[in-house]
Amino acid sequence: MAEYHDRRPVAENPIAQCDALVLDGQQRSALATVRCLGGRGLRVAVADTTASSLSASSRFCTFRLSYPDPSSDPAGFRAWLADLAANAPHFVVFPMTDVTVPLVVDMIDSGTRLRSALPGRAQYLHAVDKYYTAEAARGAGIGSPQTFVVSMRNLTACDEGGLSFPVVVKPRRSAQASGGQIFRRSVSYCRDAETLQTTAKSTLLDENDEVLVQELVVGQGCGVFALYDHGQALGFFAHERLREKPPSGGVSVLSRSVPVPSELRSRVERLLGGMQWHGVAMVEFKRDQSGEYWLMEINARLWGSLQLAIDCGVEFPWYMYQLAVGQPVSFPHCYSIGRYLRWWLGDLDHLYLTFRDADASIKKKLTTLGRFLMPWRPGLRYELLRLSDPRPAAFAARDYLRALLR
Repeated sequence: MAEYHDRRPVAENPIAQCDALVLDGQQRSALATVRCLGGRGLRVAVADTTASSLSASSRFCTFRLSYPDPSSDPAGFRAWLADLAANAPHFVVFPMTDVTVPLVVDMIDSGTRLRSALPGRAQYLHAVDKYYTAEAARGAGIGSPQTFVVSMRNLTACDEGGLSFPVVVKPRRSAQASGGQIFRRSVSYCRDAETLQTTAKSTLLDENDEVLVQELVVGQGCGVFALYDHGQALGFFAHERLREKPPSGGVSVLSRSVPVPSELRSRVERLLGGMQWHGVAMVEFKRDQSGEYWLMEINARLWGSLQLAIDCGVEFPWYMYQLAVGQPVSFPHCYSIGRYLRWWLGDLDHLYLTFRDADASIKKKLTTLGRFLMPWRPGLRYELLRLSDPRPAAFAARDYLRALLR
C-alpha cells in the first residue's frame, strides 16, 4: 500500500492509475465500498483527514491520501479535490457523508472535472431537506409524522402545535454550513416542553437555521435502498433493523435482508421518480404497531450497513462505478433473503446504552444481554471482521479501546 501527498505530473502520479477514490475512509460504508470495488479488480485510493483510516487498512486499498477537514475547511477540501482531479481526471469519486457529498455535488455542478454517480444540486437539496421530504410525501399520499419548523424567531411555535410528548427534534438538514464551517447534528428526543425549548435552542446554529419538531413514531426501522439513472429505477434492496444505536432509533447494529415490500417500493418510486433522481438513495421508514409505514427521511448517500446488501449480491458501489463510467449496469433481478449483518462494536454500545437507561426494565436488560451474547445464527456475518481482510477489524477495535481509555 502506498501513501500519496505530493503533486506530480499525471504520468508519474500514482493516483492517475487508480480507478476509484473513496472519501471518508473512517466510515463503515467506505470500507464496504473499498472491499467491493477492490474485489472487482479496481485499484482504489482511500482518503480522509488522516492517511490512516479504517478503510485504508484494508488489503484492497492501493493508495492512502489525506485532505483538509471538509467540516472546518470546506474551501481547502474543494481546492484539494479540484487539484487532484486536474492531475488525475479518470478516477470515479465516492463521497460517503452528509458533509462531503454536497461538496462534491456542488463541485460537479460548477464544472469541476469529476466523475461520480451523484444527483444534481437541486435534486440533492430537495432530498436532504427533511421538511421538503415530508411535504412531498404528503403530496404523494405517503404517511409522514406531523412536523413543525422552528427557528430562533419562533421558538414558541413548537408549544403551540398540539404535539403530544415525547417528540423528536432533528435538524432540517443533517449537515449545515455556518460561518465558513459545516456542522453535523444528530436527532434528539424530548419528553416535555421545557426540554424541547432547551434542545431546539441549542441545536440551532444561527438566526437563519431551522430545526424540525416531529411526533415520535415508535416501531421497527425499515430501509429501502435504490439506484436510479436520471429518473429511471435500476433496482431496489431492503433490510429491517433488528437492533440500533441508540436503542430508541439510530444506526443499525444488527440488520436482516428482506424482500422489498411492494407498497414501499411504489412509495419510493413516486418520491424518487418525481425528483428525477440519479445515483443511490436510502429511504427510511418506520412500521408502527398497526403495521402502517411512516416515511422518516431520505439519505442521498451510501449507508452504514451497506455491507449487508453486498453480502446478499447487490453491489451498489460497483453499479455506481458502472453508471459513472457509462457501462451497462448489471443490477441483479433478485438477492438473498434472510441474511444478517452485525456490527459488533455498535452492538456493544447498544447493550451499554440499554443498561444505562433508567426506564428500561430488568427483563429488557437481561433480554438484551442474552441476545448480545448469542455469537452466531444461520446467515449471520460480522461487518468488519472478514477472514479475507482482517486488518480493518483490528484497526476498529484499537480505535474503540483508545476512545474508552481517554
